[in-house]
Amino acid sequence: YSNIQTIHIVNDNRDSQASMHSIEQSGHDSTVVWNPWIDKSKSMDDMENDGYKTMLCIEAANTVNAQHPLILAPHQSHRLSQKIL
Repeated sequence: YSNIQTIHIVNDNRDSQASMHSIEQSGHDSTVVWNPWIDKSKSMDDMENDGYKTMLCIEAANTVNAQHPLILAPHQSHRLSQKIL
């Protein structure tokens, strides 16, 4: 859980110039990529009904890892971070 990972995202939009963004993550064992899709997008107050067409969520996460689970004792803490560069 102490690895630092950098993810590079290239937006190759045909209507405009390509762009690249980077996300640096640490304290995680997985990266979760999701989109609310049609029904959930319509139910979200802070998103347009068709907002799913331009929304992509990329999150650092700690998921169940059977070989090396993250187990915290009382009063212990763990820091998970994500930074858009």
